[in-house]
This record gives sequence, structure tokens and C-alpha cells, in this order.
Amino acid sequence: MKERKKPDAKSVPLQLEKPTEASVIAEAAALGRVEKINVSTVDMLTKTREMLLVRGDVAELQSRDYPVTGEMFERAEILAKLLTANIDDDAIVDERKVLTERAEKARAELLWIREQLRRIWVAANRPEPFEVDTRTYDTLLDSMGKMLKKLERDMSVLSDRNRLQILIARATMLIETEAEARKNGRRLKVVRAKKSMQSAQLKCLLLDQLKHLSKQGLAAFPDDVEREFSYGLEMLNKTSRTKSSDSQKQLESSQPSTDDK
Repeated sequence: MKERKKPDAKSVPLQLEKPTEASVIAEAAALGRVEKINVSTVDMLTKTREMLLVRGDVAELQSRDYPVTGEMFERAEILAKLLTANIDDDAIVDERKVLTERAEKARAELLWIREQLRRIWVAANRPEPFEVDTRTYDTLLDSMGKMLKKLERDMSVLSDRNRLQILIARATMLIETEAEARKNGRRLKVVRAKKSMQSAQLKCLLLDQLKHLSKQGLAAFPDDVEREFSYGLEMLNKTSRTKSSDSQKQLESSQPSTDDK
């Protein structure tokens, strides 16, 4: 009896070992920076679910020497799971939105306090100018803090000291709170950047996996309409072509017209 030929690992561009979430994450990280894939993540996840419908074909495909293993379908499933978790970052988006809205309110209040303090300072005919740098939010917090220390130092020669103390206390609280919020904002930015990079890596791996399974399945079952639905990548190709076409149109519209010359 002729021994069944096993798939040649060299001819299979994807791993044959049993995949785990840890191994797939490590594999994605090893890719480093990758180019953004012009395929909708939602469409890719949908296609993965369709591809998993035919994972029962593995035995027949192997019996006919097609380089397909059950681990490949498992790998696609894990990649899709990780990709889904990565794009499910509504909590991060909501938190950043809250931080931004709060920063806008705090900045407006600090600018109002700055004006009240400036008037008290000017009324005392102080020789030094009342200077607060408002170019960016960070410089506003920093320079406002320095000005508050100057006001506290010269409190004895300024008018309306009770109101002055209230304004200084409020400004100090806003500065301390916002400084911590800015730190959290930078942390969230880093987290989201890492998620974005990992998503690009996962999509790259998943697309390669789907392409490999698609080629084998379409070759093995050329006249099977149901299997063609699962193995076919027309959905992804259409998405990619549409985005490429849109990019080309934008490029062409940005070129100077020969009629203008």
C-alpha cells in the first residue's frame, strides 16, 4: 500500500506546529513594523468565520497531498480572536475623550483665572510683568504654576487677598489634576499606538493564512459552489481594490491639470 505523502514543510509558507495565543503574538511581534493592509478588518474577520466552516476538509485535502493542516485553521481562528480583542478598545477611546473634554474645560477656567489674577497684579503696580505662556496646554500649566508662586510670594502687597487666595487655590488644584491627567493621556496614547501596530501585524499574518488556505481549497474543489463561498477571497479583493481605486482617484485629482498649463 502506497504511503500517503505528507505536506512538505518547505512548500507551506505557514507554521505547522500547534499554535497558541502566546506563539501567535510572538510571531506577530517578530514582524516588526509592517505596511498597512488595505483590507477592512471587519471583512477579514467575516472571511475567517467563513473559512472556518470548511475546516473539516483537512483530512481530504491531506489525502490529496494539499499542504493543509488543522493547525492552520486553528491559527486563523486565534489570529481572528486576537484581532477582535485588539480593535475592541472602546474603553480607551472613551477615556481619552473624557480626558480631552476635561482638559478643554480646565484650560478655559485657567485662562479665566489668569485674567483675574493679572488684573489684581496690575492694580498693585508691580514692576514685573504678569506673564503666562499660553502657546500650548503644557506651557500654560507650567508657566501658570510659576506665576502662582510669584503671587504667593508677593501676597502682602496685593489687594483683595481673600479672593486672591481662592483663585490661587483653585488654579493650583487644576494644574495638579491636569498634570496627572496629561500623564494618563500620554500612557493611553502609547497603549493605543501599540495596539494599532499589533493589529497591523495580526492582519498581515491572518491575510497570508487565508490566502494559503484559499489557494488550496479552490484548487481542490473547483466545481463546489458552497466551498467556493468559504474558500474564495473575493470579498477581501474587492475591499482592497476599492481602497486602491479611491487612493488612485485622490492622487489623480491632486495632479495639476494640463488645461491649466
